[in-house]
Amino acid sequence: MARPAERALAPSFNALRQITLFAWIPLLTAWFGNGDSAKIVYIALSAFFPTALNTQEGLRSIPAHSRELARVLRFSHWQQVKLLLLPGAMPSIFIGIQIALISAWIGTVGAEYAMGVGRGIGTFMSGGREQFRMDVVLLGVLVLALVGYGVNVICTRVFRRLLHWQGDQR
Repeated sequence: MARPAERALAPSFNALRQITLFAWIPLLTAWFGNGDSAKIVYIALSAFFPTALNTQEGLRSIPAHSRELARVLRFSHWQQVKLLLLPGAMPSIFIGIQIALISAWIGTVGAEYAMGVGRGIGTFMSGGREQFRMDVVLLGVLVLALVGYGVNVICTRVFRRLLHWQGDQR
């Protein structure tokens, strides 16, 4: 929403998003230990970039003539946010949230798998790998796929309901 802030922060933001998620694990475990705090930060980090990038793209995609109309109608800053920016960016924001939820799910399992602490699917799959039990690993993969699919279906239904005013534009 603020071009000077975007120009100032974009290079750092773009550099950070290029770092693969698993590269953060050594740093996060050094800063937060091997416990739940490091996992929570890891999962939050995995969900942050899809949401932020889609929100930014959604705000950019609002047509210039709509912004001009808001200026002509003398919308206050809060009216612009409420009546133009939020509704205009909402589809992109929801797509970002949907991708972020899947990324957080993968991040949850990845954090368990890579950090080696916990009782979840990542630990279950890691144990199966160490014991050469491919049936256990494949079961874990199946559970991951089913939960991911379920999250995707639920998000799609909820977002369709929330964006009912868009009709067939999607």
